[in-house]
Amino acid sequence: MAQKAKRMKIISPIGLAQYPKLNTPDTKFNSKGVYECSLVLDPNDEDADWMLEGKPVQGVQNFLNLLDSCADKALEESKVEFKEAKSKATTKKARDAKFKVERREPYDVEIDEDGEETGLVIVKTRTNASYEKENADGTTTTVKTRPSLFDSRGKAFDVDIWGGTKLRLQFSLSTYVMLANDDAGASKRLNGAQIISLVSSGGGDAQSFGFGVVDGGYEAPEKTETVEDDTDNPEDGEDYGSPSGANDGDEYGATGESSEAEAGSEEGDENGEPEPEKKPEVKTPKKSAPKPTKKTQPKPKAKAEPTKGGKGYDF
Repeated sequence: MAQKAKRMKIISPIGLAQYPKLNTPDTKFNSKGVYECSLVLDPNDEDADWMLEGKPVQGVQNFLNLLDSCADKALEESKVEFKEAKSKATTKKARDAKFKVERREPYDVEIDEDGEETGLVIVKTRTNASYEKENADGTTTTVKTRPSLFDSRGKAFDVDIWGGTKLRLQFSLSTYVMLANDDAGASKRLNGAQIISLVSSGGGDAQSFGFGVVDGGYEAPEKTETVEDDTDNPEDGEDYGSPSGANDGDEYGATGESSEAEAGSEEGDENGEPEPEKKPEVKTPKKSAPKPTKKTQPKPKAKAEPTKGGKGYDF
């Protein structure tokens, strides 16, 4: 048997949420429900902090290199598994089968409506809302799961999270191989999220709408509030109070509905055996945004060099 890479605990760099389903699972393509969240990141951010097995690391590119290394490892595992399966084949067709497994890219390059790369990348994470646990007596029990949510101070909470929210994700990274589908790659099982700046129920700040500062214009009076704890928030984050203002949805899927088939299986089943890749019908958001809707396509095969540390990570 191929030696499986261990599952690693990762806390991502801070990025923007795209089409998050963190409060309620999406059941459109899976009746049992799937929680998911895509994270938009800038590969050129060399100062972004993230965590690898509890150890601090810097640089978004180093984070992406780790995902690439995991996908590479999965492809190597698939070659070993294919060879073992072929050696045990009982039919001529199986013995003559050719290796056709392809490495699935662990993240996408963001593409604008004109088909041009924006310079950003999109990392997708997901987890099933339930799984079947086998009991000692041979029966099974359905266990429900969901991502844990925390504000910027580390306090647990449950407020609707919309696209454009600034956050970081905690997920388990491991390899997956699906010989039946000729597919292998990096599995990113979503475990939790920490909200740094919340967009919820249509809220958003001026920057999220693309508004900049106009000198000499109207300035709203300062609000007076009573705050129990006046200390600085970690990472310049805000507590989870919902911002005011209306937002009918933006390029990061504020309404939680993906303009593409985001809810389909983009990798192996996170709580068991991998699911076959689905090809759902593309759905466009009901409402247009102030900014053009972003699309994604698989990133090129060539891997960029790490921005810091001088080498990639051996998964």
